[in-house]
Amino acid sequence: MIDTVQEQKMKIVIQGIACTVIIFLFSLYFPIIGFVCALFLPLPILIYRLKYGKANGIKIVCGTLGAILMFLRDITPDFLFFGGFLLIGWILSECIERKMSIEKMILYTCGIVVLSLISLLLLIYGLGQEPGLYTIISNYIKQNLVNTLSLYKEIGVSPEHVQVLSNSLDEIAYVLIRILPGLLISGVLVTSWLNLIMAIPLLKKWNLMLTHLGLSNQWKAPDNLVWGVIVSGIVLLVIPNVSIKLFFLNVLIILMTLFFFQGMAIVSFILNKYKLPNSIKAFCYTIIAIQQWMLFMVIGIGLFDIWFNFRKFASSYHEDADIDE
Repeated sequence: MIDTVQEQKMKIVIQGIACTVIIFLFSLYFPIIGFVCALFLPLPILIYRLKYGKANGIKIVCGTLGAILMFLRDITPDFLFFGGFLLIGWILSECIERKMSIEKMILYTCGIVVLSLISLLLLIYGLGQEPGLYTIISNYIKQNLVNTLSLYKEIGVSPEHVQVLSNSLDEIAYVLIRILPGLLISGVLVTSWLNLIMAIPLLKKWNLMLTHLGLSNQWKAPDNLVWGVIVSGIVLLVIPNVSIKLFFLNVLIILMTLFFFQGMAIVSFILNKYKLPNSIKAFCYTIIAIQQWMLFMVIGIGLFDIWFNFRKFASSYHEDADIDE
């Protein structure tokens, strides 16, 4: 009997590691869809941790980290990158178990993951080693830009466009390095949000859904954040100092992420209000994900909702349409 229980636990751990490693391998070896796959690397950790307990969750995390290290063959920035995704899944599961609100879950996860990654980077690369931390990050970003250019060539992007990007690699790398804090925080916020969206139906299916957990389409960012957007925009337009501009660009990236969440809540509200089929909802969300101009439109909807209250407008229009019928 004891052997059967142990075998069952081992099977669960192996399944969890296998699921997570498969997502990791897709992220590593399939560049076009790899980035999207990486965003959902926290999901198996989150689900298995809640469904099978902390002890099995720890084994799955450790086993997955071992497999990642085996494929990467060294503790590289990529190892910390993928390890950060696993940490997101673990912290989200802990927050769910503690019955935190959605806002607290995402903010706590973001804070812990960002501080952990920075601490590890400083510990591993910042202790007076050569090359220094800045050089390592700079080389890492430049190498990824070179890989991106190679991918553009493979998928048929025009040679002129590739050449323009190639000539601007140093400038692009310069800016990316300096907005890395904003991109990192924004990335953790979006990854946490996406994995909660994916986890909720699975938790419901397995009767692990806690009553407090739910993403409301009534959510909105604090109104005062709009002043952060206004001030950041003014600074970027009128202040000549590059360092100050880059600081406020980081602030703007983070604020735009929060207003993107608000815009998505509004989109979800409208789609549900008109009771559109799931196929149309999926199509709309896919377009938002793959079309850059739609992404900025959603951010704009979230930002201008402070003045126009789109949800109230949609509700009034829907009620008027029902009356006319």
